[in-house]
Amino acid sequence: MKRMNLWMLTAILTCGLSLLCSCSSDDNSTDGSKPDTPRTSPVDYTVMLYTIGGENLDWETEADILKACQGLKAQDPNVRFFFQYKYSSQKGLDQQSEKRGGWNFLGKAGGVYRAELEPDMLSDDGKDMRLFTEQMRYGTQQATAELYQPDSIASFIKYCQAVGPAKNYILIIGDHGGGYTTVDDAYKDGRGNTRAVCNDGTLKGNPGITAHELREGIEKSGVHLKMLMYDDCIMNTLEVLGESQNTTDYVMASNHITRGGNFTHLINSLRNVAANNDFEGEIGKYMEKVISENYDSQLESEEVLEKYPGQKCHCDFVLTDMKKFQGVMSAMKQFTDKLMSMETVLNTLDAADGCYQCSPGSSLYDVTSYVSILNFFNNDLKETADALTKAIEAAQVKHVYTQALSDFLAKSDKYTPDYKKLSYLVNIGCGRTNGVGESFGLLRTSAANDDGDIECIDENGQYWIYESDLDMFTRDKNKVNELATWANSYKMTAFEQTTGWTRWIKKNRDLPRNNPPFFFE
Repeated sequence: MKRMNLWMLTAILTCGLSLLCSCSSDDNSTDGSKPDTPRTSPVDYTVMLYTIGGENLDWETEADILKACQGLKAQDPNVRFFFQYKYSSQKGLDQQSEKRGGWNFLGKAGGVYRAELEPDMLSDDGKDMRLFTEQMRYGTQQATAELYQPDSIASFIKYCQAVGPAKNYILIIGDHGGGYTTVDDAYKDGRGNTRAVCNDGTLKGNPGITAHELREGIEKSGVHLKMLMYDDCIMNTLEVLGESQNTTDYVMASNHITRGGNFTHLINSLRNVAANNDFEGEIGKYMEKVISENYDSQLESEEVLEKYPGQKCHCDFVLTDMKKFQGVMSAMKQFTDKLMSMETVLNTLDAADGCYQCSPGSSLYDVTSYVSILNFFNNDLKETADALTKAIEAAQVKHVYTQALSDFLAKSDKYTPDYKKLSYLVNIGCGRTNGVGESFGLLRTSAANDDGDIECIDENGQYWIYESDLDMFTRDKNKVNELATWANSYKMTAFEQTTGWTRWIKKNRDLPRNNPPFFFE
C-alpha cells in the first residue's frame, strides 16, 4: 500500500496539539495543556472515535479511519473528526499481517495515537492514509496505558472539546464488544462493573472498558453527548444502556455480531442534519445504508458458517432515544414485580426453549421474544407485557434489519409468537434449589460445546456445568471465582438497581436452549 512518511505542515501542527496535550505527565489520563484558541469557531458536530486494536481488528480500525478521512472537507464548518487509538501487541499485528498477505500498519504495536483527522492526511490519490507520525503519539505509557480508566476517556473527550469545540458531540466506541458477561469481572481484580468492550491485548488479562467506566469517563469530561455509538458487537443490551441514561441523548448499537459502519456515510449524514435539523431521520438513513451496502450481501460469522454453510448475515442496528429509555426501565421493573408476585414459578421449560438468542456464543436473549413467549404461556402477564413492549417501541426510534433477519422474523412462529420484531438483549439465567429449598441463580457464561454442555456461574462465583444429555447441572469443584460474584458485578448495574432483575434470575428454573437463529431444528 502506498504510504508516505511526511505530512503537510498543517497536519503536523494539528498533531502537535495532540503531543502538547500529552506531555505534562507520565500517564495517559492527563488533560495536559489546553490550546488558547481553537482552530475554528464551533462546528455543528465533533465526532470522537475511542478505540483499541483488540489483537485482530487493527486493519479494520485503520479502514474506519480511512473512511472518516475520506469523508472530511478542509475547514469543514459542519463536522470535525478526532480519534484516540491504541494498537494491538506486536504478536497481534504480525498475525493480522500474515492473514492479509502482508499488511503495513500506519502505527506501531502497542502505540497510543491521538489526533484530529484532516483531508491532507490522505495519500495523493486519496485511496490510502499517510503513516502516523511520532508527533501523533499520546502520552508516555504507550503499550502499558490503561485506556479503560475513566480518566483516560474523560481526557480524550476534554481534548476534543478544547481543540474542536462543537454544538454537538458524538462518541464512537470501537473494536470488540460482547454486551454483559458477569465472568469478565475476574480480570479487573475485583473492581466489578462488567459489560466489557474494547479488549486490550497489550495488558494482562486482556481487559476491556466497562459501561460503568465509560459512563464515569463521560461524566468526568463534563460533556453531554448527542449520541453514543457502539461500533462493536452485541452492545444493545438493557444492562449496557442502563448506564447511559444521563450521559447522552441517543445510543446506537446492535444486537448481533457486526462488522462496523461506514464513517464516510456518517459524516455526510451529519452534514445533512446541519441542513435539515432531522437527526433521527438522517441517522436512520445512515443505518439503512450501512445495512444495505455492508451486510445484506454478506454471509454470517465464521462460527455460524461452520455449522450452517452459506447462511446470510443476521444483523441489526438500533437507535434509542435515551429520554424514553427510562420508560423501558420502569416497565421492566413492573414486569419483574409481576413475575415475582405469582404464587408459583412459571413453567418456563417450554417457554425459554427457543427464545431468540443473538449469537451462539452469547448468553443474551431478546427481551420482547422472551416476554412474548412467557405471555403466551401465562396470560396473567398480558398487561405488564404489553406495557413493556410499548415502552420499548417508543424508545427505539429506528430499528433496521438485514434482509435475512427480516425474512426469518416474518416466517418464524415458534420463536416470536404474536410479535415479529426484536428489541433489547438481556440475561435470563436460571434458578436452582439446594437441599434445604433455598434458591440460587445461575448465569450462562459460554456457548454449548459439541456435547451440548454449557458453563454457568452462580452468585457466589461458583462454576456449574449443564450436561445436556443428563439434563442436569453439576458443580465444578475446582472452579470458583470470588471476584466474579454477583455482588461485584450484576448487582452494581443501574439496570439491576432499578429493576431487581436478579430476583427473576434466581426464581426462573430453566436455561434457554435450542435458540434461533442458529439452531434450527
